[in-house]
Amino acid sequence: DANSVRSNFSGIGTGLVLYNQGFYAVANSFQNMIGHDQDFQPIAIAAGTKQQIDYIAIKWSDGVFRTELALKTNNYHKISETQRQLSSCPVIFAWNNGKYEFITDVLGVGGIGFAIGREEYGVPRPWENYLLTSKQFSSDDGMFKLQFTEPMEESAYLDQLLIEVLDVPIEYSVTLDERMMIAEPQVTGQTLFYQDIIKPILVFNKLNEDVTEKILITDKQAVDMVNKDHRFLGLVDEQIITLEFEQVLFGEYHLIMNGWVEYGYSQTMFAAWQAGLRANAPTIEYFVNGQWKTLLVEFGYPAGMPRAATVPLDIPEETTRLRIRTNMEIYFDQLGLIQTVTPENINIHQLELSRANVKQLGFPRRLDNQQRVPSYDFNDIEPFWDTRYMEGAYSQLGDVTELLEEHDNALAIIGAGESIELFFIDDLPPLEQGYHRFYLLKFKGWAKDMDILTKNGETLDPVPNNGKVAPRAKHLNQQYNTRFKAGR
Repeated sequence: DANSVRSNFSGIGTGLVLYNQGFYAVANSFQNMIGHDQDFQPIAIAAGTKQQIDYIAIKWSDGVFRTELALKTNNYHKISETQRQLSSCPVIFAWNNGKYEFITDVLGVGGIGFAIGREEYGVPRPWENYLLTSKQFSSDDGMFKLQFTEPMEESAYLDQLLIEVLDVPIEYSVTLDERMMIAEPQVTGQTLFYQDIIKPILVFNKLNEDVTEKILITDKQAVDMVNKDHRFLGLVDEQIITLEFEQVLFGEYHLIMNGWVEYGYSQTMFAAWQAGLRANAPTIEYFVNGQWKTLLVEFGYPAGMPRAATVPLDIPEETTRLRIRTNMEIYFDQLGLIQTVTPENINIHQLELSRANVKQLGFPRRLDNQQRVPSYDFNDIEPFWDTRYMEGAYSQLGDVTELLEEHDNALAIIGAGESIELFFIDDLPPLEQGYHRFYLLKFKGWAKDMDILTKNGETLDPVPNNGKVAPRAKHLNQQYNTRFKAGR
C-alpha cells in the first residue's frame, strides 16, 4: 500500500546481510548463475547458532536501505519493501510562539546530478528565495531561529542564508517571482506587490467536472488528479485545468500558483525516458476566436512542498479563459492572477546572523497527508533511521558561523539526520500602525540525493561552487569541513 513502488514486484536485485553475534551471512534474491530454472522460492540463509539473530540489513533493488531486527531463526519471515521518502530537498523549520514549526523544503531548484535521461542531468540553480509571514515567524529572547535540516537520505551544501524584513502597508500583499523554471521567462526571485487576486469564477478539470472550490483559496485542498498512468512516480495522465474569469483579460499579469509537486527520482525519470515518456511542465494557453492559443510553454511549477510560485503573463488578445496542461503530478491548491503595483513606502530591514551551529538532530516524523501533501513534526524526532551517508568530509559539529557569513563558496555541509540551527538578532523597530511584516529568506546552496542513478550520488565530491573559490573560502572549507562519514 505504498504511495509509490520503484522496485520490481519480485524483489529481484535485492541483497541482504545477516548478523548474529559475530556470525555474518550474505545472500541475494537471484542465484549467481544463468539458466532457465530460476524460481521464486524463499531465500534460505544460514543464521548461526543463536536462536534469534541481531539483524538483517536489506538493500532493495531501487537502493532503499532497511534493517529488520531480532528475527527468530528456523522461521519463515515475509518481508515486503516499505517505500520511504529518501530524498526531496532540505526541510526548514521556523521558531514561532515557543516551538519549531514545519514550513517547507528549499533548494529543490539546486539539486545536483538529477538524471532526466541517458547521461542527461538537470542544471541546478544554486539559490532560492522564500517568504514567511509574521504568523509563521517570531523571535525568542531577542533572536529569530531557523532549522535547516536533512531528514532524508541526502546531503546539503549551504553557502549563505540572508533574511530581509519587509514592512508593507496593509493594503498590499507580497509574493515572489519564484518557481522551478523549465523554460522562459527567467526567474528573478524579486518581491512582487499586489492588492487583489483576480479569481476565476469557474474552474473545470479535464473531465469537465467543476473544481472551482478547490482552487480559490490556499487550504492544502488541491485539485484531484485524473490519472490513468501509475507507472512512473511524478508522472500522470495529462492534467488539464480550465479557468474562466468574469472580467476580460488583456495585457500584463502574473499567474500565482499555490501548491506542491510530487518529484520523481533519478531512476524513475530515467525509466520514463526509457519508455519514451518525458515530464511536460505546465504550459498555459488562452482561448480566443473559438480556439486555444499557446501563451507560455513549460514555464515551470512550485518547486517542492507547499509554496507559492508565480510567472509573468502578457496576454496579447482579449480573453476570459485560460487553461493549464501538464503530465506532472502537481497539486494546484490555488490559482489566480495578480497585477503588480509597488507601494510608495516600504520599510526594509536586514537581520544580522548571530551564530550557526551544525548538530545531529535526528529525523522528525514525516506525515503524508491527503493528496501527498507532506508535513513534519519537530516534536517527534527519531535519533536513528535506516539511512546511508555519502562518502566525504562534512562540516564539524558545532559553530560554523564563519562558513555562512558571506556568499563565497565556503560551504556548511550536512548529511542525513543533521541540521544547521541559525540565530538572527532581533533588532527590528516596532511595526508602524497600518503596516504588516514579511520575512524574505534568501538561500544560497545546493542539495544532492543518493538515488542509484544520481550523478556522483555516492560521494559529496565534487563539492559544488559558483566559479572560482577565493583563498579565504578555501581556507574555511579546509578548517571546518573535516568530519568524515560514509556508509551506514
